[in-house]
Amino acid sequence: MPKDIDDIFKELNKLNKELDSVENSLSRDIGDIKNFLKILDKKISKILSKVEEFEVIMDESELDEDETEEYNSEWNPYENETYDNENYETYEDDTDNFD
Repeated sequence: MPKDIDDIFKELNKLNKELDSVENSLSRDIGDIKNFLKILDKKISKILSKVEEFEVIMDESELDEDETEEYNSEWNPYENETYDNENYETYEDDTDNFD
């Protein structure tokens, strides 16, 4: 029996070493994953920050567009209520009749 018990203890020691090796490997892998997630979190935070800045810029540009639609300082004769395109076209015809 003592030889059987010695073989069992040897096998247990061998399995224990393999288990420690696997545990160490998993610990390193988990550490690598944690570091990767930290880096990924930082990059996502930077992207979100840029998106928020872009949203602010877009909101401001929309506000500027709304203001320019309400108040247009450039004069345009085609927007004038008294503008009548037909009168301008026939003006040249009328001058030709007087000659």
